[in-house]
Amino acid sequence: MINTNRGLGPEWLDSVKRDLCWTAVAAILGRPGFFTDLLRYHRADRWPCAWEGVDRSGRAIVL
Repeated sequence: MINTNRGLGPEWLDSVKRDLCWTAVAAILGRPGFFTDLLRYHRADRWPCAWEGVDRSGRAIVL
């Protein structure tokens, strides 16, 4: 059996999937916003894992 574990736990993959699903919803509705902004991190193979601040003036914490 080949080990296909690449170090990403299911919760990380679920987080990425959730972000991309909400990005798709925003695109379909023509209303870019928070999740659309996160897409640039995913495209750069980064993981936005937290938010520092209380509103959009804050910043993403990215791994």
